Amino acid sequence: MTSFISDEIFRRRQLFGIHRSRNSKLWFWDALLVQTAIEGHANTLDSEDMQHGQAQDSLRVVNAFS
Repeated sequence: MTSFISDEIFRRRQLFGIHRSRNSKLWFWDALLVQTAIEGHANTLDSEDMQHGQAQDSLRVVNAFS
């Protein structure tokens, strides 16, 4: 049963990642990371690849190298 629930959560997260990727012009893997962080109630996401200060819903991207 646990595996089934995990599979369902993963599939749902992938679908939301695809939608987020299309709507916000992010690469799929970045969008999936953002979606996972939002679902985990994160406020900030440290990323070397995404634009510093970019906001996605309640999440803010921080790029220490910019």
